Amino acid sequence: MPVIISTMVSVFIVTMLLNGDNQLSLFIKFLVALIPTVATTAYIVLLRNRKPPRFDIDLFISWVNGRSFQPARLQPRHPFFRSNDDLDDQCL
Repeated sequence: MPVIISTMVSVFIVTMLLNGDNQLSLFIKFLVALIPTVATTAYIVLLRNRKPPRFDIDLFISWVNGRSFQPARLQPRHPFFRSNDDLDDQCL
C-alpha cells in the first residue's frame, strides 16, 4: 500500500512538472518524480523486509538518543566488596 501511494505521488509530481513552465530536461523531470517511489521502496526493502518487528523504529530511536542497553560509564562499587586500600591496610 505505501508503494502504491508513493507511486501515485510520483505520477502527480511528473504531471505537474510536465505541465509546468520550467526549464528542466525531460530526464530530470522523471528523476525528480521517481524520488518518492524509490525512497519508499528502499525503506521497505532495507528496514522492514525480513527484519524483527519494530526494527526500523528502534534503529531511528537509537540514532536520535544514542545506544540503549549499555553499561553506565561510571559504575558504582558494590557495597559488599572491599576495595584494594582496605586489603592493603590489613596486610600491614
